[in-house]
Amino acid sequence: MDPNSLEWTPAGGDIAKVNREILPLGEKIAKLGNPVAIYSTPITKTANNEALPDGKASMMPPGLENNAFPKDFGLQPAGGEFVMGVFKAEGGADAFFLANHNAYAEQSVTLRLAKAARFSLFDGSTGRWQPLPATNQAVTFKLGPAGAALLRLGD
Repeated sequence: MDPNSLEWTPAGGDIAKVNREILPLGEKIAKLGNPVAIYSTPITKTANNEALPDGKASMMPPGLENNAFPKDFGLQPAGGEFVMGVFKAEGGADAFFLANHNAYAEQSVTLRLAKAARFSLFDGSTGRWQPLPATNQAVTFKLGPAGAALLRLGD
């Protein structure tokens, strides 16, 4: 916070956002344990929303070059740039943690489903799971700048 104006600085705003939006996911994620797989989409901008190096139009993010979504995985990215952790929740149900690759631009995420399924999206502001309706065997939701989401199979 700026001591003179008492307004949030950009860094302070980022910290407040993480506390408000991301930390409520922590308790849920801790119960899931470690991911069984990590997949990523290619990116078209850096994490700082800048052009990619060497004039590239797209690339896999550094450190995730070998983590593309397998062709036979039941959820296929159809929109957005994100990294996804795949978890086995209690009782063996699948859970998915998605994080926006871009710290400064919102992503509209679309996931195509290999077969009809029902998903729920965790709402950190209420601490409740909300149904995430599928349309044409796809689910769509927003990831804010530097945002994250937790989904689970079922309602």
